[in-house]
Amino acid sequence: MLQFDWEEVNGLTVTEILADHPRKMLNGKFSAEALYFVSSTGIIEIVVNWDTDELIIRLLKTLGNKRFLTDINSQFNLVGKRLAWSWQAKNYLGYSDMFLLAFGDVVPEALQPQLAFIGEASSIAVLSMSPLLMTEPAPK
Repeated sequence: MLQFDWEEVNGLTVTEILADHPRKMLNGKFSAEALYFVSSTGIIEIVVNWDTDELIIRLLKTLGNKRFLTDINSQFNLVGKRLAWSWQAKNYLGYSDMFLLAFGDVVPEALQPQLAFIGEASSIAVLSMSPLLMTEPAPK
């Protein structure tokens, strides 16, 4: 659940990405207990509620006492990119367990989600998104 007005960060440049307890799951997927997208004016924190698997997205001014975070810039390759649109999704039970992010400063990149964060098993799974491309002309 987004706990701030996204307009406060829309268009800011990502300077660093950090994770709390990042790990590779048995199926090879990246997972973490929390993620931090750092910019010049604030830090987007994505954490998971361990009871409901809902994602909580907050805007922090500082990292405070979070000293043991892992630099995962190379995993995401998004440093220097601008934050663009975001989306929240609810599952059929009404839990906000998915958050989508787009990066870029021009359309269509700024309007196309590139990462999906999903609360599952008390952690955050991260999926890379790409458009489904047509191989033939669309039927008339």
